[in-house]
Amino acid sequence: MSSSSTSSPNSSAAPTSSSSFVINGSSTSLHNLHLNNIGQQQQQLIDPNRYNSLDYFELSGKLGKGQFSEVLKAKNKMTGRTVAIKKIELDLMKNKKAREDCRKEIDLLKQLQHENIIRYFCSFIVADQSKEYLMIVLELAEAGDLSRLLRTFKKNFRLLPERSIWKYFVQISRAIAYMHSRSIMHRDIKPANVFISSGGIVKLGDLGLGRFLSMETMNLSTFKKGMVFSIVGTPYYMSPERMNESGYSFKSDIWSLGCVLYEMAALQSPFFGEKQNLLALVRKIISSNRSPTTLPQLGGRQNTQL
Repeated sequence: MSSSSTSSPNSSAAPTSSSSFVINGSSTSLHNLHLNNIGQQQQQLIDPNRYNSLDYFELSGKLGKGQFSEVLKAKNKMTGRTVAIKKIELDLMKNKKAREDCRKEIDLLKQLQHENIIRYFCSFIVADQSKEYLMIVLELAEAGDLSRLLRTFKKNFRLLPERSIWKYFVQISRAIAYMHSRSIMHRDIKPANVFISSGGIVKLGDLGLGRFLSMETMNLSTFKKGMVFSIVGTPYYMSPERMNESGYSFKSDIWSLGCVLYEMAALQSPFFGEKQNLLALVRKIISSNRSPTTLPQLGGRQNTQL
């Protein structure tokens, strides 16, 4: 793999401002040119889009694995920033739709700049032993995801403090509101896609299922106004209208958010059932059939009040 290099600013003392020469009839200070050169190189060093090669990163471990991808922990050698690199094996994605979903995820990430959404830095393709990989460099949330946090609390027979529940809920809500303001649905909001930084800041991520709803799509005569028809996402967090294919809108993300709120308080899905098959789960969600349960972490409210 070819290695890219970045030149360093001249370490010699800068010429005095009295040194100058003429370019197209104008006098130009050598000192000013030197400072401008340093400024340009410093800008290059902090520009995340510039590091479009694996040569710029030092890999230090694996964070997770999916059907077509794995997430690696890495450090940018130039900036010292620790990042997450989503490594997607393109050869495994024989399905054209899967490749298209990857492209859409990158397009979505490029559009979104918000404190509570995982930040996109850059992407590039690398070849290794006749295989091609798409590498997506993302912000790393050091504390992991909300799903892991909830499992830890459940394992230790502890409930998540109410203050933390509302803190996370508000931040997730802000991220969703921002996405919706840009006509983007997430469509897979769940604890595993809610990441937490070392400072306790929530970062909504994994937008592979996100869908951009252009005004043209929203107004197509073949659709009910403001509705989309497709089944994607994680069943436990899917709204009834998505389950019965009656068409869904941005409100489906709000339903999923409510499911996450419940799970933070009860440490399990509102539709959880022992030895429950997918058909039973779908029926339970569509009918909203669940036993009333008091949630002490939400001021003693019952789940039916959410």
